[in-house]
Amino acid sequence: MIGISVLKKRLEKNPLNHELWCKLGSEYHKKSLNKEALKAYYTAVDALIQIIYLRLPNTFDNLFFDNDTLGLKAFHTFWFERLVLCTIRNAEQEGVRSLIYPNAYSAIKLCDKEKYGGLLYMDRDSERLILPNLVNSVAHYLSENSIYSNYLRLIGYFYLEFGYRGKASEFLSEANVFDPFGYRMVINPISADELHKTRFELVLIKKFLMTKEEHNN
Repeated sequence: MIGISVLKKRLEKNPLNHELWCKLGSEYHKKSLNKEALKAYYTAVDALIQIIYLRLPNTFDNLFFDNDTLGLKAFHTFWFERLVLCTIRNAEQEGVRSLIYPNAYSAIKLCDKEKYGGLLYMDRDSERLILPNLVNSVAHYLSENSIYSNYLRLIGYFYLEFGYRGKASEFLSEANVFDPFGYRMVINPISADELHKTRFELVLIKKFLMTKEEHNN
């Protein structure tokens, strides 16, 4: 069994190794270092999204994913919140001063394959406009395999262990939506009625992405 100190040293050399972050979270969890465990699990997700982000070329010929490809993913927020943080960090490192996400109406207009192709974002001076294809692409690749959905389940079970049933149901529901193998039964994490309600109840979508003013605040 690899100890915490060894895992931390390995992560210093490879901070984007999401599997090591997950193992670190597990080791913290075993030692009842719960705050550290949850942070490590979240960082595993962040590392996974960062890897996807870095692998996506910002070119017109890049693959294009329409807004319709989001499906039920549009009704879940954790993946999107972590993506926003990812784009903010990368923009800051590249000297971008303002990051602009379109609202729901603008996202429809900007999802234009003929005009923008597979572009992920557009820079003008020190501003960066995020295009819907970035959001849709990341959502697609997060659901290509079960890595992301399994991390969500880990976090969901973690919350459930400490009695946060609402938080747990959010993560387990999102896990089922992103899992390429579809819905998976789990051993009595939540009652059947609660799981059904969480999975199928449609809620109002928050603003598709934050505006420039919200970012500045």
